[in-house]
Amino acid sequence: RDVVHVAVGDTARVAFDAYPGRTFAARVTLVASAADPATGTFPVEVEVEVEEDGTRFVQGLVARVTLARRVANAAAVPSV
Repeated sequence: RDVVHVAVGDTARVAFDAYPGRTFAARVTLVASAADPATGTFPVEVEVEVEEDGTRFVQGLVARVTLARRVANAAAVPSV
């Protein structure tokens, strides 16, 4: 249900096990229009921005992606 809040161009942060303590900026490049029937998940692809320090990314790295959630026209309600 959260996939409706994700769109191409949204920002993300990516953390790789190979680079402990670091996160990298990324952008969403694809959001599937339908769920994978086998898993019930919506595939989302992100592209990591190239680092100026020469950090290299190779195929097969394990990563955790944190997506920025967009909320439009949200009202803040103070608690009493």
